[in-house]
Amino acid sequence: MQAAKDSFYMALCARLQQVNPERTVVVAGEVRPGLLVSENEAGECAHPAEAFCMEWGNVRPLSEATEVKSRIFKADVTVRYRTCGCDGGEGDRGRSLATMDAELMAITSPQQTPKLDYSRTTACGLGSKVFWAAPELGPLTQTATMLGRAATMAVYFYPECAA
Repeated sequence: MQAAKDSFYMALCARLQQVNPERTVVVAGEVRPGLLVSENEAGECAHPAEAFCMEWGNVRPLSEATEVKSRIFKADVTVRYRTCGCDGGEGDRGRSLATMDAELMAITSPQQTPKLDYSRTTACGLGSKVFWAAPELGPLTQTATMLGRAATMAVYFYPECAA
């Protein structure tokens, strides 16, 4: 399962760098693409404004049939993001959020990537793909200075084989 999660994350990071190389975050002094995985980040940087924050949910096989030798799994993913706008919340938050909506749609298409093992120095292919449904954009959330949204999607993959 970890290879599928890593492959999905790395694909979206690479695509975000192409779509908007200026959408970045600084974590521990290191500039990274503006896409974080909440389970991997410290609490203080888990969800900064102007960045995407991915949260993994339930993971389960699509079929419980024991006669199926190679079962496909489904993982729920939520991507949360929020913006203050380009002018610090003085009127363009909607435009900034629409830009982030468009970026999310762009980085999630095409809806597949090769599944790689990133636990090695050089990532190696595992012979299958990770694929997903298009994001479903949820309702707006709003505070005095920020506008945000949560998008959900399902990610599908074959589990890694035990050696």
